[in-house]
Amino acid sequence: MKLGFVAEARSPLLGGVPSARFLGGSKIDRVSDMRIMTAIAFCSGLLATPMQAQACRMIVPQGLSSFQEAVVVSVQSSKRLSTTPFNVWRIQAKPKLVISGSPSAETYVFHGRIGISGCQNDRPKRGALWVLYLREGAADGVDQAYPLDYVRAYDARLDSVR
Repeated sequence: MKLGFVAEARSPLLGGVPSARFLGGSKIDRVSDMRIMTAIAFCSGLLATPMQAQACRMIVPQGLSSFQEAVVVSVQSSKRLSTTPFNVWRIQAKPKLVISGSPSAETYVFHGRIGISGCQNDRPKRGALWVLYLREGAADGVDQAYPLDYVRAYDARLDSVR
């Protein structure tokens, strides 16, 4: 005589209609059911795991190497602006290395956006290296600004900069 059990789940959203049926009549059926339930539990655990939001990442546009003027600067000072919900810094920096073109400013003042509030973003420290992409007509001449360590992967001209 074969002994077995039937477990039935009824969904209240479907008006009490059975939504799942687990048959455990044999050892093979029970092992199969346990594998399915283990996979469901594992996937549910992954979905419930807290993760850092992707919104904290900076978006770097393509074509940075097409800017005719680019310069590496060293941060002299930075101050967080009260612009919300973004972490926007007013950064003052001195030129360290010209990447392309012939920028002639002795000091640059620009706004750097690191990420959104709530993300772990530190204030740009004195001596930190940033890359400024310059364009005539942009505010203070600076069209885009990124930390050197971050933007290096997007602009081949920065490979040898240390």
